[in-house]
Amino acid sequence: MEDKVYSAVGFNAGRLIVTYYTRAYSPTTDDCKAMQLDTTTLALSLIPGPVCLDYAARSSSDSFATETRLTTESSNPYITFAGSFIGDYTGAAVDANGKGFAAWADFRGNPGVTDPNMDMDVYRDY
Repeated sequence: MEDKVYSAVGFNAGRLIVTYYTRAYSPTTDDCKAMQLDTTTLALSLIPGPVCLDYAARSSSDSFATETRLTTESSNPYITFAGSFIGDYTGAAVDANGKGFAAWADFRGNPGVTDPNMDMDVYRDY
C-alpha cells in the first residue's frame, strides 16, 4: 500500500471527507527518484521506489471505497525541500450542501513555467 501522510478531515451535512498526500500515482521515471546521504559514511544512495507525491481524497459518500486524485500531476518533494519538509499545511471542509473542499501546500510551482516553490492549492466541489 502506498504512503498516505498529512491527512485532513472535514465533516458537515452528514458527509465526511479525508484528504492526504499519497505516492499512489507516482510514476517510476527519473523525475520521481531521489538520493539520500548517509551522515556516517557520507555516501549517497538511491532511495528505493518512487518518491513523488499527489494530493487525494476519500469520502463517506461511497464508504471511502474510491480514492480521488486532486492534483493534476505528481511532484518530487526532494527537489525543493530535500524530502525533509513537504509543506504540511493541509485542510478539508464540507459545506452545508455536502460539497467537499481541500487545500494543501503544492510545491511544484507552475510546471514548465516557474521553478518549484511552495504555494497553496485548492480543490473545490469534491
